[in-house]
Amino acid sequence: REWLSPYVDDYSTLEPVDSTWFRAESRGEYWEQARALIGRESTLVFIDPDTGLQTGTPGYRRKAGPEKYLLNEELAGIYGAMAPRSAVMIYQHLQRNSHRHDDDTRKKIDQVKRAMNCEHVHAYREADLAFILASNDADLSTEIAEALTAYAGKRPSQSNAVY
Repeated sequence: REWLSPYVDDYSTLEPVDSTWFRAESRGEYWEQARALIGRESTLVFIDPDTGLQTGTPGYRRKAGPEKYLLNEELAGIYGAMAPRSAVMIYQHLQRNSHRHDDDTRKKIDQVKRAMNCEHVHAYREADLAFILASNDADLSTEIAEALTAYAGKRPSQSNAVY
């Protein structure tokens, strides 16, 4: 909150932080709590799933721990609840094989586009982490792409990319 205060008018999160646990059996309840925050005007909705976006079969997710994933239908619900000039940012872990990072990031962008029925999706990748951003506003999407490009230009890493 302190770090963001110079950049935002208001900061809100599900409270209390670090004691509101996301569990597979209460996902619907969790997202219902978040709906009021997601629907605020000009909001950045930051989501940090333990592993990342939905992957594999339902059986695979049950075995791995379904609470570790953000599901496609949840993405659609978030997008449907977002106010104009809002965006969602998803923190995504990529697989360990660095040769697959570029392809993985592009696949995750396509997954978000399909799940949210949204064309305004960008990503910033650095090593095995990606931040995927989707907006419901074309002008905001352009601003996001420009900000990501400027940020990437300041990073000394050769393993970063903007999509």
